[in-house]
Amino acid sequence: MLDPRNSIQLGRFGNWVEPKQFTFASGKTVVIDTCTLRFKKWEGEPIFNNYGGKGVVDWEGEPTFAELAVVRLIGHAGFGGVWVDTFHRKFHQSMSAFLTALGKEAKARLDAQEGDVPEHLREMYTRIVSANAGRSGFWDVMARKSDNYVFIELKRNSNAYKDRFQKSEKRWLEAAMGIATQFLSFVVCEWDFE
Repeated sequence: MLDPRNSIQLGRFGNWVEPKQFTFASGKTVVIDTCTLRFKKWEGEPIFNNYGGKGVVDWEGEPTFAELAVVRLIGHAGFGGVWVDTFHRKFHQSMSAFLTALGKEAKARLDAQEGDVPEHLREMYTRIVSANAGRSGFWDVMARKSDNYVFIELKRNSNAYKDRFQKSEKRWLEAAMGIATQFLSFVVCEWDFE
């Protein structure tokens, strides 16, 4: 099994911290690797669609959401991944859909492009959705490197804003861990602005 602490270098963005402990309804307890990340807040031109007030971070001079910043961060370690937007039933690999207003044709082209997710990620997504009896609670980032998959749940954590785990996210974790494979790893990422 992949050890995220040795495979994903957080660099100037954060640190690995004390793992989180989860107890499932079944009584089983697991420990999940946890990191903290700090991103620079986007101070440039406002983006067209901030998803109802999501924080926008500055990733190398470009506006992005924290989920996509994490996809890029782990991309430096050789992982290919996507932001799993469970609410809108989409996979995102870029901010294209959020930066400007799109006409119907441009939106359709972009949806097709964003939906062009590698088959191995789609297959793993389908397996976990089946094991969980639905999409509810699917973690934010899904990525793969060789035969190893990593799933990352982002939680914004600051003095003013405390994002908590939902029951559906814990159920999803238990279902995902129930898939008989040693190639799945899970990470909780607590993030905020610098």
